[in-house]
Amino acid sequence: MQPDHDRKMTRAQAAEYLGVSAALLAQDVVTRRHAVPYAKVGRRVVYAKGMLDAWLAARVVNRPSAA
Repeated sequence: MQPDHDRKMTRAQAAEYLGVSAALLAQDVVTRRHAVPYAKVGRRVVYAKGMLDAWLAARVVNRPSAA
């Protein structure tokens, strides 16, 4: 059994995990607007949970608190 961070997901599974639509992920493969990390296995696009977690962590926005 593979560790959870190595788990591969389909586009639909990754979309559900990220809370976005599968269409957004499909569009991002072409436009790279959001640069969601993915891998190609033949013609199939797969998403690794660990890569998605790292991508999310890099996109955290820290806003200064109002004093």
